[in-house]
Amino acid sequence: MTGITDSLPGHKLCCWGRLLLDGMDRIDGMDGYPADRVDSAKRLGLLPRKLYPWRRWGLPRPNRYWDPPAVLPPILVLLLALAGPLAVAWAGAGAGAAPESPAAGPMTIDDAVRFGLDHNPLLGAASDRKSGAEQWLKAARAEFLPKLDAGYGYTRLGDEPLAKIDNFAGTGQTASFQTSDTSLNRWQLGLRQPLFRGFGPSAQYEIARLDLARAEFDQDRTRLDLVLAIQRGFIQVVLTERVRQVVLETIEQLQLSRRNAQSYFRQGLSPENDVLKADVALAEAQQREREVARQAALLRAELNRLLGLEDRAALELRPWDQAPPADERAETAPPLEELHGLAEHRRPELLALDAAGRQGEEQQRLAKSGYYPWLSLVANAYREGDDFLAGRNDFTNSNNAAVGLRVDWNLFEGGKTQAEAARARYRTEAIRKTREDFLREIRVQVDDARRQLEVTRANLKTAKVAVRQAEENRRITLVQYREQVVVFSEVLDAEVSLTRARTSLVEALYGYQLAWVELERATGGPLPASPAAVATGTPQRHQAAESNR
Repeated sequence: MTGITDSLPGHKLCCWGRLLLDGMDRIDGMDGYPADRVDSAKRLGLLPRKLYPWRRWGLPRPNRYWDPPAVLPPILVLLLALAGPLAVAWAGAGAGAAPESPAAGPMTIDDAVRFGLDHNPLLGAASDRKSGAEQWLKAARAEFLPKLDAGYGYTRLGDEPLAKIDNFAGTGQTASFQTSDTSLNRWQLGLRQPLFRGFGPSAQYEIARLDLARAEFDQDRTRLDLVLAIQRGFIQVVLTERVRQVVLETIEQLQLSRRNAQSYFRQGLSPENDVLKADVALAEAQQREREVARQAALLRAELNRLLGLEDRAALELRPWDQAPPADERAETAPPLEELHGLAEHRRPELLALDAAGRQGEEQQRLAKSGYYPWLSLVANAYREGDDFLAGRNDFTNSNNAAVGLRVDWNLFEGGKTQAEAARARYRTEAIRKTREDFLREIRVQVDDARRQLEVTRANLKTAKVAVRQAEENRRITLVQYREQVVVFSEVLDAEVSLTRARTSLVEALYGYQLAWVELERATGGPLPASPAAVATGTPQRHQAAESNR
């Protein structure tokens, strides 16, 4: 053996390595190897039995020695073939982790709502809660089905079980005999079908069904809140950027006024403090622009969060064209009575309270089921014996089966059933009172949102007039300053007034849009005249709500 291993140039292989690398078919009586070492290799599991790796993988069979140049190329080919699919899989996983980007082009408010509903995780969380409620409903439905149980038990007795008979056969002696083995294996299969449980399973099923309805209403509430947040964020971003644009225009006008003041000062037509006043006004406007730019960046980051995008994602937003009707006599929104009716039938919070009230009634019925007896159909089959499979029993029959009816009736439980029924009744009454208060709160919200819409409409009309007046005032003041009729501070005051008027106009316009979306949220969905009715796709569960009342 030493001669064989020494003859390998650059290799020092032991006997076991030689046996493994050769892998010959001749397991018994291998030529050139001692029989005792071959047997030892078999016992240690070092020899392949009817399994040759080179045959499985298409590698060349080694002759006497390990041949790396012959084996290495197929292995490299195999690794390269596996590396391609793995690289594609890793690349696909990395690409799937990146957030999806919106379509190219300006994004409208309807596009933002649709994109946010598809990518915001809050709606996914509400959907998961709904899925959990669906599983609970399945569990409640399973209570009507039969229950099948299987069991196994092993018993080891310390002494032989005996039966004794006094005065056996009139002999006056006591006879005893063994009745069972000391070791018993018992296999059992039981079937139980509930027939009547005091209306408890049906009440539990109704509770689970109403819980699913509440989960759906919670999903609707989450959708409405998300739609409002996206719409509000969209409008606030556009509003802030419009205000920043107004401030930038003011900065340009103040820079022009400063140059005019400096020119007049050089000509000796105005004092130097006019230039200083222009510098102060320009610095204040620049500070205002930086603050507005910061607010715009923050609002954009918040909007990107609502849309499920990266914080620094750059979106081009197209302003919403929602505006008051041109006819001043036309109604901005439906009358209050109609809005109250919409809110009462569409607000998911109110519908969820209705479902919770029905749940309370069903919980009372569930608690009162403890007053009734429970009737069940039962069937059992068993095998019992001294061996593991319970096939041998020298004392009784090794298997048997039984079918029967079972009645369970709890006669006293310390008042627990009565307390649970009272607890469900009080809970139902509390929910009813909460609903009454919340209904009044909804009406207050609708009234306030309706009034806010009218206020912003009136403010918009006033702001338009104020802008025209401020522009005319600035024009007259500039003419008077050129004629040296007024001082330079009057020019600065005219610029500040115009900036305020333009800012108020922008705030009134987008304030009207904010009031509109707030009114939609207060009524539980898009208004009849709203162009967002198709965009939001808010589901209305009128039939479910009516069934849960």
